[in-house]
Amino acid sequence: MSLPGDLDTGMLLGEMRGQLREPIHQNASTAMKIDSLMEQSVAMRGIPARLTALETEKHMRAGAKGLGEWLMRTPILGWLMAMVAGGYVIVKDKL
Repeated sequence: MSLPGDLDTGMLLGEMRGQLREPIHQNASTAMKIDSLMEQSVAMRGIPARLTALETEKHMRAGAKGLGEWLMRTPILGWLMAMVAGGYVIVKDKL
């Protein structure tokens, strides 16, 4: 047989247990999120090195393309070809 005071005490005890379980569940949820973030971080560990390699390749291609475009736009290539052709004609006539 329980007294009315015992009933209040039991309800308070149950309420306190519920309130104490809430932070435990929140802590477990946070731990799961942190574990997931750590796994993602480990999976992305090699990305900076790959990005650096891709950027280096991009710059090399851009440099080679820039040099090719510069050579095609400058008259130096035309002058050089004209000199070679003129030299060939001169050498051919002398032989």
